[in-house]
Amino acid sequence: MPDGIESFARDYIVAQIAAWELGDFSGLEALEHPDVVFSNINGTVFDGRDAHFAAIECIKAGFGNVPIKQQWRYLMGSGAMFTLAYEWTIATSPQPMVMAGLLVGRVEDGRLVEEWGAIYTVGS
Repeated sequence: MPDGIESFARDYIVAQIAAWELGDFSGLEALEHPDVVFSNINGTVFDGRDAHFAAIECIKAGFGNVPIKQQWRYLMGSGAMFTLAYEWTIATSPQPMVMAGLLVGRVEDGRLVEEWGAIYTVGS
């Protein structure tokens, strides 16, 4: 039986897939605090849930709105923190691009308040 943080993380995976693959942000809206802060290893930082939604749309547009298939895996969690691994397969042409990353999240009062991430291209 998943504990509270694992259950949250698994719900977050479902919400991420819905946002990226279906354009449905309702799950992320329910799970992310409006003032959530995102920091990526490349130095990109953006503040707020709306900025996260805009970043998703911008990244998708940057790849020409081709399908981005995602696979996520819960790695671990403790207290208010969880770690996920993910892989994207982006249907670029002439061959797909594969990217992989890690995400660490911190939850307060049942909502994501901070996220740190790293993503790398691993194949194309």
